[in-house]
Amino acid sequence: MKSNQLINNFQIQSVDGSEIKTYLWNDTKKPKAVIHLIATGTESVKSYSEFAKRMNKQNIIVVCSEQRGFSKSKKDKNTQEDNVFFSYFNGWQLVVEDLKSVNNFIKKTYKHLPLYLVGHSLATVFAKAYAIKYSETIDGLIFSSFIEFNLASLLSNNLLLLLIELFSGKKYACNFKKISYLNNFTKVMKKYRNIENDDILEKYIDLSQDPLLSKTFTVSALRDVYKCMLFNSYVNNIKFIRQDLPILILANNNEYKTAQRYTKMSETLLKTLLKNDCFAHYVMFNNTKDKVFSKQANKELEDNINLFIDKYNKKYI
Repeated sequence: MKSNQLINNFQIQSVDGSEIKTYLWNDTKKPKAVIHLIATGTESVKSYSEFAKRMNKQNIIVVCSEQRGFSKSKKDKNTQEDNVFFSYFNGWQLVVEDLKSVNNFIKKTYKHLPLYLVGHSLATVFAKAYAIKYSETIDGLIFSSFIEFNLASLLSNNLLLLLIELFSGKKYACNFKKISYLNNFTKVMKKYRNIENDDILEKYIDLSQDPLLSKTFTVSALRDVYKCMLFNSYVNNIKFIRQDLPILILANNNEYKTAQRYTKMSETLLKTLLKNDCFAHYVMFNNTKDKVFSKQANKELEDNINLFIDKYNKKYI
């Protein structure tokens, strides 16, 4: 494989025989590392193209894998086929195994380069589970806008979703969180009664881009997300992340409640990792939106990723 070649839309086979849509940006002659960026599922993987090209200029190859269950159907209208669904059984475990299949490809293709797994927002749930199970297969881990609800919320929501699944089936369209959030937004709109209010409009856009709201999940898939968070939250499981794994936690500090909630979750994660003697770094950056991997460069975030990689690449030089 030539180092200046760009490969789009190729397939990697997962453990259950399904195909993982994967993209590769490697327009660099002297690569120093590989980033495996997990797609959040709310946008096309191609939306990360500009970020990937900027990373290429920093001599970093970018591989982006699309999470199973998030692919759009080829039909013009939204159908049940568009609802997020991982698998009838072991859904979140298969998502993690998909990540391992992609990482196996990366390690085989770029044997001499360190591999950094990057998860943003919803993808951090699966990135953490991956680190618990397979931390020895990566050289660094980067969380952006980390998500993990408290134990009481995880248990209560998991029970509610289980009841819905038992009575309505695994593929029942479960969008009660979307309805709840948009109802709250409607109340805010009625209070201010000014559609031109930029702050309120930005808040709506912020909500509409949240991966737990902008996609319709099947009850099975949404429950898989909560089950994965439960797995991640078990105190004994965090001990399986190797202590010498470099971990970077990027928290977005802005006025939106969603971002502020993620910041608190990131701080909780940092405390947990440090308590278990993990090698963690925490960086808070200012960004007006929570959409950090976009066409417009987020210099502070990208500089921190590059500095983090440079710091821990010394052993490969």
